[in-house]
Amino acid sequence: MSAEFPSLFSWFIVLQVLAWGTFPIAYSLFPSFPDRGYALAKIQGLLFSAYLSWLLASLNLLPYGRGTAWLSLVGVLAVSLKLALSHRQELLKFLRRKAGPLVFVEVLFLSAYLLFAFIRTYNPDITGAEKEPDFTFLNAILRSESFPPPDTWFAGESLNYYYFGYLIWAHVIKLSGVSPPIGFNLAVATLVALSMVGAFSLGFNLTGRVRYGLFTAFLLCIAGNLDGFIQWLERGKLVPFDWWRSSRVIPDTINEFPFFSFLLGDLHAHFMSIPFALLFLSLLYELTFITAKDLTRRHDTGAERPRKLFSSAPLFPFCISLGAASFLNSWDFPTYLLLTLLGFFTRNLPLRHTLGIPRMIGRTLLIFLGVSLVSYLLYLPFHLSFTSQVSLADLRWVSSSQRTGLWPYLIIYGFFLFILITFSLYKFRQMLSPLSQDARSALLGGLLLSFPILHLLFNSWVIPLMLPFTLLFLMLWLQEKGSTSPQEGASRFSYLLIFVATAILIGCELVYIKDFYAHPLERQNTIFKFYYQVWILLSIGTPYLLYEIHTPQGKSEEPLSPYKTYWDYAFMLLLLATWIYPIWGTYEKCNRFIGAGQGGLPYIPTLDGTAYIRYRYPAEYKAITWLQENLTGRPVILEATGKPYSFYGRVSSNTGFPTVLGWGNHEALWRDQTWKSILERTRDIQTIYTMPDKSEVLDLLKKYQVQYVYVGLLEAQSYNPLGLDGFKKAFAPIYNQEGVVLYKVPP
Repeated sequence: MSAEFPSLFSWFIVLQVLAWGTFPIAYSLFPSFPDRGYALAKIQGLLFSAYLSWLLASLNLLPYGRGTAWLSLVGVLAVSLKLALSHRQELLKFLRRKAGPLVFVEVLFLSAYLLFAFIRTYNPDITGAEKEPDFTFLNAILRSESFPPPDTWFAGESLNYYYFGYLIWAHVIKLSGVSPPIGFNLAVATLVALSMVGAFSLGFNLTGRVRYGLFTAFLLCIAGNLDGFIQWLERGKLVPFDWWRSSRVIPDTINEFPFFSFLLGDLHAHFMSIPFALLFLSLLYELTFITAKDLTRRHDTGAERPRKLFSSAPLFPFCISLGAASFLNSWDFPTYLLLTLLGFFTRNLPLRHTLGIPRMIGRTLLIFLGVSLVSYLLYLPFHLSFTSQVSLADLRWVSSSQRTGLWPYLIIYGFFLFILITFSLYKFRQMLSPLSQDARSALLGGLLLSFPILHLLFNSWVIPLMLPFTLLFLMLWLQEKGSTSPQEGASRFSYLLIFVATAILIGCELVYIKDFYAHPLERQNTIFKFYYQVWILLSIGTPYLLYEIHTPQGKSEEPLSPYKTYWDYAFMLLLLATWIYPIWGTYEKCNRFIGAGQGGLPYIPTLDGTAYIRYRYPAEYKAITWLQENLTGRPVILEATGKPYSFYGRVSSNTGFPTVLGWGNHEALWRDQTWKSILERTRDIQTIYTMPDKSEVLDLLKKYQVQYVYVGLLEAQSYNPLGLDGFKKAFAPIYNQEGVVLYKVPP
């Protein structure tokens, strides 16, 4: 483990260079933020420098490699230096005045980085769930000189996946010189740390209070759903703890939440997109809510006329951030497009008094279409190479039998729901106070009556439960208080996030996207990807609701009276319940932190994600290491194909060298849901390995441009000895140790 400290340190230094070197850019992008975007500097530095390196390689201007990665970073730093020199005195004054808060952000980041790196040392294996394909993508990019990268598990074709997240971490690996197996685990730890400071930044900048910033970071990054609490009630104890079950609350779906993703450790798209989603939301807030007060200026007549949006907003960085959503995790893109449209609508809403509603809407749509087009064009090389396996034509209605039950929904969102109910009652109390008692009773009675009616209509408790929140926050978002203070911008921004989140939850009860999975898993991905977005939006929006309740404007009465004591007890109980999963789930997933000296696995603790191969399959580990050290370029190496979520595909996954076929079902998901090409390759691999006379399979080897044939543990288990012996007669072995042989295919 001590040998890995240099990797831990050099990785951290690269992140600090990104933060300090690009802070002048953040300083200019976030003028309303008390920290001027310092907490977001690492995220934006990663995004901008990785984007530039990808663009240079995609346009074939430079080959992708360590030199291009450093050149891209220097290019971003040059822009930052120009901004720093033009605001030198202002920057120095800010740094002297705000040194304490900036140090706090760094302490928060470093604490999260070290804590989760430590957790990864007891849970390091790059195997299980989706880690093998994730590592395959990462290594494919590291071996690529241009983009799109080759599909390592489908030789001869390019990768048909949204791969920007993998490229970002390949970028850090190039800059830091850290080995990929260690870099994989450091990327997981860094994602937690970046998400922590990004969430803290939004919570702090929305409220101006450190405690709400920390609470926002807790909700997004640490809090679990209530299943941990349910497990304790069911069993009366927390050991052993089922850490996996909490992500499968709704039957036949996936219900991940960020801490589960952190603990699972897959470098999957939905997980890697979190920090960049926070950067997007921060830019959206700055662009469309804070700067709304600069939108109009007065004529000599006293009327207001609009200022040009493009003259006052950091639109180009915003377009990079928005466009990245489709490249990081395409499921996020529709939601962030919607937020962009509604954000611009918010900004232009005051113009309805001078331009009229039709022209105001037209102006909003024009700006939105322009920004959307630029965001798309900035990532055009990706869009031209990527073919989605789903479209709007794949939308299907959710049948009444498929809808989410009330109990699973409460387990997932119970804590958020408690905050929403509290705030809604607080607002209803304000709204209804001018009315007579009879009018209030009639309204409340009608609201309560609507629940069973909507339940009978849709056979769902989620729709009647969410609809009042959706309507309330829609109304609050559209409501203007006649003020352009940052506090109004913060409140309307939070209302918008919650409005969209609750609308998504209703939408998931009405429609789903039909994809690769058949009955009973039709809704699996729809629930998985959109519920994950909802968790992020609610984590950012709901802390502001508590801030507003506990900081009433112009009110001397305690907003929660006379029930504050009961509310405090309920809040603390639910808060403690959300702590059960992160504590006990971590304890169980990390094998109770039992290391080599305590009877645990001999390679634990370590950050090396491939140490398990060295321990379980030493001969395979030596062969894979030899391949990495002795082969260059991207030669196709044939290996056995087999069932997913297994050791099959281990050579290609761990080296980045292409093979004819890795996990077939994943390739079907990514590129060919008919399975035709997958089954063809499966048959061809079977023929090559089993045919005794290898002269009869030379055409097949040439078909896939195979240069080497790998025969190891899985090949011996999967194919008959007669066929494997045929390689000895036909091809020369260039590696032959401990039962693993690598044959060179003659040209």
